Amino acid sequence: MKLKIALLTIAGLLLFVGVAEASGWYVSYGKARNTAKAYAKQECERDSECIAWGTGRCTRRSSSRFDCLVANFSPGVAAGEEIECQWIAHIGVSSGGFIQVKSAGRPSCYTI
Repeated sequence: MKLKIALLTIAGLLLFVGVAEASGWYVSYGKARNTAKAYAKQECERDSECIAWGTGRCTRRSSSRFDCLVANFSPGVAAGEEIECQWIAHIGVSSGGFIQVKSAGRPSCYTI
């Protein structure tokens, strides 16, 4: 009788652990890319000198995180000159299960 109880307990624990591992958050490439685009657009709208925005490649870092390159463009000092600022946006899943920009790196700006 004790052996049956022990085996049922072990089977129950294994079943619980299997379900807990399978319920992890997952971010698809498309959702990460769309979130990065919305973030770049929002940052451009916030900056009064921004004339355009864009997103680059998104790289998967884990099943629940992508790092995406985003950029904003603004006019330069000389005529026909533009300044591009780009940085990495860390796209992940919040504790509530929503996909969002968790943090962003420091911008790197240069004249083009």
